[in-house]
Amino acid sequence: MRMKSIIKIAVGLLSIVGLLWFASCASLGRIFIEKPKVTFDHVSVRDPSSTGITVIFGFEVENPNPFEIKVDSIQYKADIGAHSISSGEIKNIAAVAAKSKAIVELPVNVKFSDLFASILDFLQKQSTSYHLMGEVQFGPLSIPFDEKGEFKVNH
Repeated sequence: MRMKSIIKIAVGLLSIVGLLWFASCASLGRIFIEKPKVTFDHVSVRDPSSTGITVIFGFEVENPNPFEIKVDSIQYKADIGAHSISSGEIKNIAAVAAKSKAIVELPVNVKFSDLFASILDFLQKQSTSYHLMGEVQFGPLSIPFDEKGEFKVNH
């Protein structure tokens, strides 16, 4: 009887130790996931129409991990001149292969009616500023961005 009790206690202790070891391995895995690096790469204009344009903000995403990461979403707010012109969230953007870099583009649709005050400034100065801010979501990780620059008329 005594031997059975000792065996039950030993099996119980081994089970607890095994569960704790397994849980600590899972936690260690999270520690070793390196945060991707996000840097601003370019801005361009596409798809002009009679009602608006699409402004493309390109970001370089560097994945230092030995596995692919997915860019789950980008939340953003865009200003041109001193006026907010667009905000939103784009989901399921792209994937970045292990130990590599990729350009991820954020298309921001802008209506000319939202740009009216900025257009006047642009026509007078031949330039206008832009400000894009938000965050890129990679699973449980999020990386903020804040980019400012200027659109100029090229002669």
